[in-house]
Amino acid sequence: MLHMIEHVFLEQTLVAAFAVVGAVMWISLMLSRRLTAGRVHGSAIAIVIGLGLAYVSGLVTGGQKGLATSRCSPGSA
Repeated sequence: MLHMIEHVFLEQTLVAAFAVVGAVMWISLMLSRRLTAGRVHGSAIAIVIGLGLAYVSGLVTGGQKGLATSRCSPGSA
């Protein structure tokens, strides 16, 4: 099972990118329901999570590269 997951993240990066986006959306929808009782939409929380990830990846790379070009992220070029 672990070998299959590793294969998806290393060889099938487009599928892995969709899985990561789906996981972020699922987490943001759960946060929307639990923390705000649905007053703040889940997609708004997902956008904030995405902006936070972009900011952190910019700090880590010194502003030269983004999250998509890091070695640990799916969908790398």
